[in-house]
Amino acid sequence: MSKSIKSNLDDRAVISKVVFYKIVQQVIMENKDLFVDKSSYLKLKNDKSINVEFVKNNMVDVSIDVNVKFGKDIKKLVKALQDDIKMMIEHITDFKLNKVNVNVVGIES
Repeated sequence: MSKSIKSNLDDRAVISKVVFYKIVQQVIMENKDLFVDKSSYLKLKNDKSINVEFVKNNMVDVSIDVNVKFGKDIKKLVKALQDDIKMMIEHITDFKLNKVNVNVVGIES
C-alpha cells in the first residue's frame, strides 16, 4: 500500500448513527415544550420517532416525530429545533446537515 493511500486511510474515522440519535435526543430534552416517546431513549435502533440517514459527502438527514406542549407556537418551536439540531451536529461531528424534517404528531397538555 502506498504511503499516501495509507495516510488517507489513517485520517478517517467511523461515526455511528447512535451518535446522531444522542445529539438529537439531547437537543429535544433541553426543550421543555417538545416531547418524544420517552421509551425510545432506551432503544435507539428501534426508535421510530428519530430517523437518521447518511447521504453523500459527509451529509446527514434527520427526521423526527415530536409532540408539542399545548398552547405553544408550533412554527417557532419547529424552526428553533431545526436550527439547534443543525448547530449541534455540525459542531460535534464533521458532518453537515442536509435537512431536518420535524413532524408534529401530537399536542400534550
